Amino acid sequence: MPFSLVIYTFDKRVTVFRYPFTTGAPVEHARLTVRAFRDAAVTLDDTEIDPGEHDTDLWKRPRVISLPSRLAAGKHLLEIAVSNQGAHPCLFAYCKELGIRTGPEWEAAVQWRPFAQGRSFAPAIRAEDVRQPELAGEYPSVSQSFLAVCPWLAGIFVVSLVWILWNGSRAARGGNGQPMYATPKLVRWLLVAAWIVLAANNMWRIPQEIGFDVQQHYQYVEFIAHYRALPLANDGWQMFQPPLFYLLAAPWYALLIDHLSSETVVKILRFLPLLCGLAQIEIVYRAARAVFPDKEDLQTITLTVGGLLPMQIYISQIFGNEPLAGCLTAAVVLMCFGLLVDPAKPRRPRFFILMGVLWGLAALAKLTPLLLGPLIVAAIVGQVLLATRRLEASDFSAPKQNGVKPVTNPGAWQTGLARLCCVFGACALTSGWYFLRNWTYLGKPIIFGGEADSGFVWWQDPSYRTWRQLTSFGTSLVRPVYSGAWSLWDSLYSSMWMDGFISGSTLAPGNVPWNLHWMEAGAFLAFVPMGLLLAGVFSPWQKELRASRYALFFAVAAIALYLAAIVDLYVRLPIYSTAKATYTVGLVPCYAVLVAAGAAPLMRYRLLRALIISALICWAVAAYAAYFAL
Repeated sequence: MPFSLVIYTFDKRVTVFRYPFTTGAPVEHARLTVRAFRDAAVTLDDTEIDPGEHDTDLWKRPRVISLPSRLAAGKHLLEIAVSNQGAHPCLFAYCKELGIRTGPEWEAAVQWRPFAQGRSFAPAIRAEDVRQPELAGEYPSVSQSFLAVCPWLAGIFVVSLVWILWNGSRAARGGNGQPMYATPKLVRWLLVAAWIVLAANNMWRIPQEIGFDVQQHYQYVEFIAHYRALPLANDGWQMFQPPLFYLLAAPWYALLIDHLSSETVVKILRFLPLLCGLAQIEIVYRAARAVFPDKEDLQTITLTVGGLLPMQIYISQIFGNEPLAGCLTAAVVLMCFGLLVDPAKPRRPRFFILMGVLWGLAALAKLTPLLLGPLIVAAIVGQVLLATRRLEASDFSAPKQNGVKPVTNPGAWQTGLARLCCVFGACALTSGWYFLRNWTYLGKPIIFGGEADSGFVWWQDPSYRTWRQLTSFGTSLVRPVYSGAWSLWDSLYSSMWMDGFISGSTLAPGNVPWNLHWMEAGAFLAFVPMGLLLAGVFSPWQKELRASRYALFFAVAAIALYLAAIVDLYVRLPIYSTAKATYTVGLVPCYAVLVAAGAAPLMRYRLLRALIISALICWAVAAYAAYFAL
């Protein structure tokens, strides 16, 4: 069957696999080993050998079925009807005595009833051979898109390179002997202006249906405005989501809906995620100054990458709760950076109470920010350790009293514990009521979409995972749109550096509001920031970044934790769009500082510096142009 991008209902499916074979002589005591996802009924020559209906939770265990004690010579037909619920049926079977093993010579037919008449058989395929969605083939390839915009990119690259080299030479210096360059503060205001222009243009041009489950998010707001109450998880498709974003949108909806159409109201309500995207620029700017206080070139790189990261741009233009959760998460990350870069700075309890409130608000916007818990603990404990170490180092030469070295900071751990109590207590007071409400009415504090507790159970292709889906990569560099169907890494790459899922929409290329050639060219242009990001993972050990070391460690740990959570979800919920990089939009400051840290050792070489900055300028221009709707 072709790969489908639609949602299936949670009902039973049966696929009949058959294999005709011939024996030249009678075969005795043949045994067939079967592993079926999830249950299998076996017939041989129209005689039922095993009826199936076993414990489907034990499907990974091989089942050995004894065939007739003496199988006569001649032609035979083996049929195995595999049934599954919430996924496609799959089969692995073999019989050593008969030389049978599942492979390309088998045939398959989809049937709702086992062994029904009139079945149409086709060659069976390997479970690893996930087919390409037909719609993906209608989009241009990355090479086609890159060649289409290559003249523009070449011009931008050459102009940038010549300017940087000329500006860095002595002949180009002004009368004060300093080169002319864009300061981080100037870059910040340029990005803010560019974002405002983008928002003013795209609010009205992007169709209403663009966005991940946008209609269901809109229904959440309608429910609050109409009933003046919060829904439960089983009241609607997306109503398992925490309510903060919808509570902010509901008053605007109630004010506008009597005077404007629903389509216009949805477009106006986009100002909320757009404001969150604008706030992210400021957060990234402050993160750059905190992590690299004396390195303006690294601040500029951080701000450019964080302000124009494609997943940040496109997710902030569609109606949903992800940008708000990301903005609040980024604010908590910024505060953790401050703790680790300047651990000795005195901080009052209100700092940690504010951190807890922001974390609680983030958890009220989406469940993902709950992952911040161990990161916050690590940041506060790390701050205590660093502050104690520096204090002890400053008192190392202090004279001993009665032969005993004075205790420099006896209350450090008590202080750290008190700060943790402030953060977690403030978070619990801010968001705990929502989880207690779920526990009271639904029996558990956290409800995920697609679970039986939500009342909306569904599934999508491919419906299972194989090792190839976990380890392969490359489709996103050829045809990135819907490349999440192939593998975890293609899904993450295509949704981070491009809108690889077209914001959750199933659209032909002509109906996509983005500029596809510029967007897909980002698959190649992202090699530079992606390479620097990977290099940034090892940047904490660089001598020139010693002052930023622990903030960079925090950034690496945050990305690793979120990635582990995505992999876990990818395996447990095997649908094509599970592994979206937008789940990590709150870690934009982490990505940005690691890209800058990866570039740090290269900035001392004049030509290499010019090449890297020119390439980043090309990437930044393409990222902005891709999502400026025309």
